[in-house]
Amino acid sequence: MTEKTGSSIQGVERAMTKMLDISTAHIPKHTADALGDATSDKKPELFDAISYVHYHEYGWIIHTSEVEAVRSQHPELAALIELAKRNGAEHLKLDCDAPKIEGLASFEW
Repeated sequence: MTEKTGSSIQGVERAMTKMLDISTAHIPKHTADALGDATSDKKPELFDAISYVHYHEYGWIIHTSEVEAVRSQHPELAALIELAKRNGAEHLKLDCDAPKIEGLASFEW
């Protein structure tokens, strides 16, 4: 049983993870297509290669454990996963409304 302290629960910090929230503009269209569309009945190309979920209609939340599975065909996605990992994030959120990061490749699609 956890002990409540003030407005937080003791120990909850150990269960929290970091997430890099970044614009979908930092991946090319073929990578977005490979991640799939939340409204499609078709199994996306990357569905079995990496662990992720759709984030609304225009985004994805990707666990940063897998990177090798995407490195050859989706190097921009691999670089973003590695960036997230280097900064202590366990998840990468690609969101059309998230900020663009200066210095990273951007794509219009």
